[in-house]
Amino acid sequence: MREALDKPREVADEELRGAYRSAISLASTLGCESIAFSLISSGVFSGDRGLSPILQMAADTIKACDLGSLKEIFLVAFTDHEAELLEEAI
Repeated sequence: MREALDKPREVADEELRGAYRSAISLASTLGCESIAFSLISSGVFSGDRGLSPILQMAADTIKACDLGSLKEIFLVAFTDHEAELLEEAI
């Protein structure tokens, strides 16, 4: 886990964007109509940035994806604070 926290921000950001893109691409390839994500990298892996930039990156990445067969994408917040920030991001 320590090495994940030591990555340059640009590398970690691209890996996060890639995780969303890969999951969406695979779901579409499989013919899925919906997919749900927990808030990837919203905890300890957000580093010193806080939650808002991570959620904005997720929302922007998802909006830019070719959704193929997907009709619904769910981002799952677990706290009221996460839900508020997620609403702002989308």
